[in-house]
Amino acid sequence: MINVPQSERTHITILGRCNSGKSSLINALTKQEMAIVSEIAGTTTDPVSKNMEIPGLGPCVLIDTAGFDDTSNLGKERLNKTFNVLAKTDIAIMVYRDADITIELEWVNRLEEQHIPVIHIINVDEQAVPVGHIAENIIQSTGSQPLLVNAKTGNHVEKLPNSIADLKEKEQPVTIT
Repeated sequence: MINVPQSERTHITILGRCNSGKSSLINALTKQEMAIVSEIAGTTTDPVSKNMEIPGLGPCVLIDTAGFDDTSNLGKERLNKTFNVLAKTDIAIMVYRDADITIELEWVNRLEEQHIPVIHIINVDEQAVPVGHIAENIIQSTGSQPLLVNAKTGNHVEKLPNSIADLKEKEQPVTIT
């Protein structure tokens, strides 16, 4: 894995609103405190990346991004950095926590236009999250079944690497010899 150049790794970008659990998710996936986690919206200012290997996929780069609903003075600059990351994204992980998924769907459409496959995750933590309603909205809008994880505790995060590897396998072109 060490010898694989950055450009040849699968780039997996984690997207979502401020405080949706993106940084907690990258920490749970890497089993390291890669990103600062806080209740303060807009904690992630610049993309945070971590090289790792996912079984069934191989060497990859996980990238945590700022929330795309950041309305702070620097929000526009943070958003531009997220757009720059999309240029090298192979797979996107969209993190949901609210029943209104309008802004997430706008991003999903943008990703689809760029032919970037998306894994949908509902981050469930100790807060009362209307999981059934969110899942129903995601399924109706995208046709995809979301994964339920608790990014803070790491519950069910172990399912995500298999989903990533399966999605990447589906995206590989079939060659006939």
